[in-house]
Amino acid sequence: MVLTASCAFGQSVIFGLVKNKANEGLLYANIGIKGGKIGTVSTTGGKFSISIPDSLLKDSITFSSIGYEDKSFLLNSLINKKNIEIVLDEKVISLAEVKISNGKLKLYKLGITGRTPMVSIPTKSYQKDDILEQARLIHLKKAARLLDANIFV
Repeated sequence: MVLTASCAFGQSVIFGLVKNKANEGLLYANIGIKGGKIGTVSTTGGKFSISIPDSLLKDSITFSSIGYEDKSFLLNSLINKKNIEIVLDEKVISLAEVKISNGKLKLYKLGITGRTPMVSIPTKSYQKDDILEQARLIHLKKAARLLDANIFV
Protein backbone atom coordinates (compact mmCIF):
# COMPACT_ATOMS: atom_id res chain seq x y z
CA MET A 1 0.00 0.00 0.00
CA VAL A 2 1.40 3.38 -0.96
CA LEU A 3 0.24 6.28 1.20
CA THR A 4 0.57 10.00 0.85
CA ALA A 5 -1.08 12.64 2.98
CA SER A 6 -2.06 16.28 2.70
CA CYS A 7 -3.73 18.66 5.16
CA ALA A 8 -6.52 21.14 4.40
CA PHE A 9 -8.93 22.92 6.76
CA GLY A 10 -8.40 20.70 9.81
CA GLN A 11 -8.43 17.48 7.83
CA SER A 12 -5.79 15.13 6.54
CA VAL A 13 -6.27 13.26 3.28
CA ILE A 14 -4.58 9.91 2.84
CA PHE A 15 -4.09 8.49 -0.64
CA GLY A 16 -2.93 4.94 -1.12
CA LEU A 17 -3.02 1.55 -2.71
CA VAL A 18 -4.16 -1.73 -1.15
CA LYS A 19 -2.26 -4.82 -2.39
CA ASN A 20 -1.96 -8.56 -1.75
CA LYS A 21 1.26 -10.63 -1.59
CA ALA A 22 1.16 -11.15 -5.37
CA ASN A 23 1.49 -7.34 -5.73
CA GLU A 24 -2.06 -7.08 -7.15
CA GLY A 25 -4.29 -4.19 -6.18
CA LEU A 26 -7.34 -5.28 -4.16
CA LEU A 27 -10.60 -4.03 -5.61
CA TYR A 28 -13.28 -2.96 -3.08
CA ALA A 29 -11.07 -3.30 0.02
CA ASN A 30 -12.56 -1.60 3.09
CA ILE A 31 -10.61 1.27 4.63
CA GLY A 32 -11.91 3.03 7.70
CA ILE A 33 -11.77 4.23 11.27
CA LYS A 34 -14.00 1.97 13.35
CA GLY A 35 -14.82 4.41 16.14
CA GLY A 36 -14.94 7.46 13.87
CA LYS A 37 -17.61 6.20 11.44
CA ILE A 38 -15.44 7.30 8.52
CA GLY A 39 -14.48 4.98 5.71
CA THR A 40 -14.12 4.27 2.02
CA VAL A 41 -13.45 1.40 -0.38
CA SER A 42 -10.64 0.96 -2.85
CA THR A 43 -11.29 1.40 -6.55
CA THR A 44 -9.74 -0.18 -9.64
CA GLY A 45 -6.23 -1.39 -8.90
CA GLY A 46 -6.71 -0.96 -5.14
CA LYS A 47 -6.42 2.87 -5.12
CA PHE A 48 -8.18 4.90 -2.43
CA SER A 49 -8.33 8.28 -0.71
CA ILE A 50 -9.86 9.13 2.64
CA SER A 51 -10.30 12.47 4.45
CA ILE A 52 -9.70 12.29 8.18
CA PRO A 53 -10.55 15.09 10.62
CA ASP A 54 -7.67 16.16 12.86
CA SER A 55 -9.73 15.11 15.90
CA LEU A 56 -9.34 11.45 14.83
CA LEU A 57 -5.59 11.43 14.17
CA LYS A 58 -4.94 9.49 17.40
CA ASP A 59 -7.24 6.65 16.26
CA SER A 60 -6.40 3.62 14.14
CA ILE A 61 -7.23 3.01 10.51
CA THR A 62 -8.16 -0.52 9.46
CA PHE A 63 -7.75 -2.15 6.06
CA SER A 64 -9.81 -5.26 5.29
CA SER A 65 -10.98 -7.30 2.35
CA ILE A 66 -12.86 -10.57 1.96
CA GLY A 67 -10.40 -13.45 2.08
CA TYR A 68 -7.64 -11.38 3.74
CA GLU A 69 -6.56 -10.68 7.32
CA ASP A 70 -7.41 -7.20 8.66
CA LYS A 71 -4.54 -4.79 9.35
CA SER A 72 -4.72 -1.72 11.58
CA PHE A 73 -2.29 1.20 11.93
CA LEU A 74 -2.19 4.37 14.02
CA LEU A 75 -3.20 7.30 11.83
CA ASN A 76 -0.60 9.71 13.21
CA SER A 77 2.16 7.26 12.21
CA LEU A 78 0.94 7.22 8.58
CA ILE A 79 0.19 10.91 8.04
CA ASN A 80 3.79 12.10 7.59
CA LYS A 81 5.12 9.08 5.70
CA LYS A 82 5.12 8.55 1.95
CA ASN A 83 5.37 5.41 -0.17
CA ILE A 84 4.51 3.01 2.63
CA GLU A 85 3.66 -0.42 1.31
CA ILE A 86 1.34 -2.59 3.38
CA VAL A 87 0.36 -5.99 2.07
CA LEU A 88 -2.77 -7.80 3.25
CA ASP A 89 -2.16 -11.48 4.03
CA GLU A 90 -4.58 -14.15 2.85
CA LYS A 91 -6.96 -15.54 5.48
CA VAL A 92 -7.33 -19.32 5.50
CA ILE A 93 -10.53 -20.71 6.99
CA SER A 94 -11.16 -24.41 7.56
CA LEU A 95 -14.78 -25.43 7.25
CA ALA A 96 -16.44 -28.32 9.03
CA GLU A 97 -17.42 -31.43 7.09
CA VAL A 98 -20.64 -31.14 5.10
CA LYS A 99 -22.71 -34.26 4.49
CA ILE A 100 -25.05 -34.33 1.51
CA SER A 101 -27.72 -36.97 1.03
CA ASN A 102 -30.51 -37.45 -1.45
CA GLY A 103 -32.95 -39.02 1.02
CA LYS A 104 -36.44 -37.56 1.04
CA LEU A 105 -37.81 -36.62 4.45
CA LYS A 106 -40.91 -38.50 5.53
CA LEU A 107 -43.80 -36.66 7.16
CA TYR A 108 -45.60 -38.52 9.95
CA LYS A 109 -48.67 -37.51 11.94
CA LEU A 110 -48.43 -38.52 15.57
CA GLY A 111 -50.98 -38.50 18.35
CA ILE A 112 -54.62 -37.90 17.51
CA THR A 113 -54.78 -37.59 13.76
CA GLY A 114 -58.50 -36.89 13.46
CA ARG A 115 -60.80 -34.24 14.88
CA THR A 116 -61.76 -36.26 17.91
CA PRO A 117 -60.96 -34.04 20.86
CA MET A 118 -59.95 -35.59 24.14
CA VAL A 119 -62.24 -34.51 26.97
CA SER A 120 -61.60 -35.24 30.60
CA ILE A 121 -64.30 -34.48 33.17
CA PRO A 122 -63.13 -34.89 36.74
CA THR A 123 -65.47 -36.40 39.31
CA LYS A 124 -64.16 -34.11 42.02
CA SER A 125 -62.71 -30.59 41.87
CA TYR A 126 -60.08 -29.68 44.39
CA GLN A 127 -60.32 -25.92 44.00
CA LYS A 128 -62.58 -23.56 42.13
CA ASP A 129 -59.83 -22.46 39.67
CA ASP A 130 -58.39 -25.93 38.86
CA ILE A 131 -57.24 -26.40 35.29
CA LEU A 132 -57.10 -29.96 34.04
CA GLU A 133 -55.42 -31.09 30.87
CA GLN A 134 -54.99 -34.35 29.09
CA ALA A 135 -52.17 -35.20 26.72
CA ARG A 136 -50.65 -38.19 25.03
CA LEU A 137 -46.97 -39.02 25.57
CA ILE A 138 -45.31 -39.93 22.30
CA HIS A 139 -41.90 -41.64 22.18
CA LEU A 140 -39.82 -40.96 19.06
CA LYS A 141 -37.00 -43.18 17.80
CA LYS A 142 -34.92 -40.20 16.60
CA ALA A 143 -34.95 -36.42 16.81
CA ALA A 144 -37.80 -34.71 14.97
CA ARG A 145 -39.02 -31.21 14.22
CA LEU A 146 -42.54 -30.08 15.15
CA LEU A 147 -44.22 -28.64 12.06
CA ASP A 148 -47.76 -28.08 13.35
CA ALA A 149 -49.81 -28.41 16.54
CA ASN A 150 -53.58 -28.33 16.87
CA ILE A 151 -55.25 -27.47 20.13
CA PHE A 152 -58.98 -27.90 20.62
CA VAL A 153 -60.73 -26.14 23.48
